[in-house]
Amino acid sequence: MPESTLTTKLDGREQIGNCRHMRNRSRVWLRGLASLRITGIVLLLLGAGGVVASTQSQNSQWLIVASLSLLVINLSAALVSNPLFRLKPALFGMHIGLLLLALSLAYGHLSRFRGHFEITEGQGFDPHQVIVDRQGLLAHELPLEDAFRQGEVRINYAPGMVRRDTNSRLLLADGKTSIATDGQPAVIEENRFYVTHNKGFSAVVSWWPAGGDTASIGTLHFPSYPRLAPMQQLSWTAPDGTELSIELEPKRIPQDENWTLSHSMSEALLLVTQEGNTTRLGPGESIRLEGGVCRFEGIRMWIGYRIFHDPSLYWCFASAMVVVCCLAWHMAGRYLRKSKRNTILADAGRVKL
Repeated sequence: MPESTLTTKLDGREQIGNCRHMRNRSRVWLRGLASLRITGIVLLLLGAGGVVASTQSQNSQWLIVASLSLLVINLSAALVSNPLFRLKPALFGMHIGLLLLALSLAYGHLSRFRGHFEITEGQGFDPHQVIVDRQGLLAHELPLEDAFRQGEVRINYAPGMVRRDTNSRLLLADGKTSIATDGQPAVIEENRFYVTHNKGFSAVVSWWPAGGDTASIGTLHFPSYPRLAPMQQLSWTAPDGTELSIELEPKRIPQDENWTLSHSMSEALLLVTQEGNTTRLGPGESIRLEGGVCRFEGIRMWIGYRIFHDPSLYWCFASAMVVVCCLAWHMAGRYLRKSKRNTILADAGRVKL
């Protein structure tokens, strides 16, 4: 045999051997990534992430996302390396659903937003007033300023202080109206605005600086009502630095009939105390301070909202349904096969030789 032909055959065999060796190494790596040990480690990391998340720590986001990413790798390796999944389509579908669920949860943690704020009747929405509780790296932007204006707030009560339902009207920028009630949020630009139990009276005041022609208007939120009904007072520092103590006198709460909490439940009268001197202010009345004039415009209601946005919820639900359906299919198949095998054995036992 010529030397060149022999060399070609040897090179070909060496290449085939190298390919087989690479495939074997890949299979070993895939089986290692698909091991149940890694699955157990992932579950422990997810548990640790849940504990850290309960402390409202921002680090929990990355711990959970990293754990879910490792779970995705673990499930993907199992689907590729385990031949059992190719023989049992229900089991294969269940693991596909788990894979999609892990991806959806990871995306949800990166895109989720939670926050809260308070707003007064007639006041426009200001995204800068929102207190962020949790914000993912891919979180959706909040609605623009004045995307809606807070309308009338009415809370219905049974006799005494038994709250029944809350109705909050929102006037949207396009002229439409949205209603937020208990358990039914107002949806604005894919953000859900849930009303909270925090609500109360708000004093609208305007400030006229000495020698100035432009007034600024703001609101002063009194403590939550009627939960803190006996404590309807607050301390306020005027723009000129004057310390004021302001007290509000609400009307008596009916004890034997249904009633509705609104701004009309207040007497619309402020008791303003400055250095021991108390002044009674009605709507439109003013008090002169060293640096300007503070005028009381009227009483309105303020209410608290929780903002929630998570675009992964529908994907999580769909993935979970795939897991449940495929698991039910797999268990039903096992039960039917077992019943059929028991029937065959019973029939075989009745055969007489």
